[in-house]
Amino acid sequence: MMLMKLMNYIIKPLKKEVGNIKFKVDECLPPAFYVKRNFDSRWQGDIYPSSEFKQDALPTKDIPYWFLVNRTCHLVDEENRKPIPFLCFVAVYPLKEFIEVGKESKSIKNQIDNIIKKSEKNLFFPECEEYGIQTPLVADLTLVYSIALENCPKASYKILQLSSPFREYAIQKFARCYYTVSFDNKKIWSKDYIKKLEDQIKEEFNSL
Repeated sequence: MMLMKLMNYIIKPLKKEVGNIKFKVDECLPPAFYVKRNFDSRWQGDIYPSSEFKQDALPTKDIPYWFLVNRTCHLVDEENRKPIPFLCFVAVYPLKEFIEVGKESKSIKNQIDNIIKKSEKNLFFPECEEYGIQTPLVADLTLVYSIALENCPKASYKILQLSSPFREYAIQKFARCYYTVSFDNKKIWSKDYIKKLEDQIKEEFNSL
């Protein structure tokens, strides 16, 4: 009896809660990436078509989609909160725009694998036929643009809304693209230095 109760608890449908809005897991489109759109407010991670912006406010008309990166707490309408004057967006293109084809290019498979798994400057969004997105999208995290609030589309024009924790992952990756800490590591990465350490360790073991 105790085992059955435990199993019922484990397999009971999960819910995700963001703010005061609850989403069932089975409402994600597709699971783990997108959630049923909330048209009451803009949310961090929303994706909007460029056609819904005031056209002379965009840097170019060649970018089909834009990914909103402002914090949700600055976007949701609340009492005593003044609207922020500008919104920050990242350029988003169809996956095909990032693929090079030719004799000197890597295989298409390797390029796609790199974009999805390894690239620090790109963020992959899978297709979502339920909302009319027939092809995967990719954000170019190095192309960021601030647009005056009055020139931005309303929440009702969003085409995709990211689910949690994919939304947090996306923003974390965006932050890493601009805030990475490095240092002059040429010396300790050099083959000579590694060989020196290897010889030193061998000598220490031999002296035991």
